[in-house]
Amino acid sequence: MLEIEVEALFQSFADDIYHFLYNLTKSQSVAEDLLQETFIAALQFDGEVRNARGWLFTVAYHLFTKFHKKQKKNDAVELTDINEPVPSGFETGSDVALMRQELLARLRQVDHRLAEVFVLMIDLNMSQNEIATTLGVSLRSVSRLVGQLKQVARANYKVSDFY
Repeated sequence: MLEIEVEALFQSFADDIYHFLYNLTKSQSVAEDLLQETFIAALQFDGEVRNARGWLFTVAYHLFTKFHKKQKKNDAVELTDINEPVPSGFETGSDVALMRQELLARLRQVDHRLAEVFVLMIDLNMSQNEIATTLGVSLRSVSRLVGQLKQVARANYKVSDFY
């Protein structure tokens, strides 16, 4: 891609991709590094892209999985600062932000993919088709994960918790 195209994509999507990566890694520095690698990959890409947003999220996700596998392989678990800011415009310390963090933690305990789907669906407002493309899984798998996500949320929270 041309540098000017990548700059425009960066302006349009960098914040959303950063929040996605932050929610996956829980580390500001790792999310920033993966964000940078995502846009380096865009600069080096010579092909045509129909859906730039989806393509960038897919690249970011694959970089995350590569990082995660490498981290597991080396048994190097990075400890994250529990006081890092909550992304996505939530007020730090607010009840909703704290419930969101608790829910993400519970989702990760059940299946890390549930937390990934939550971030893509809620924070980034992606459709199930976009999520399937980004994660490289079938639409049926995403639908199943959304169902599990709803079950976990219902089991842990009442609607009145959010009002």
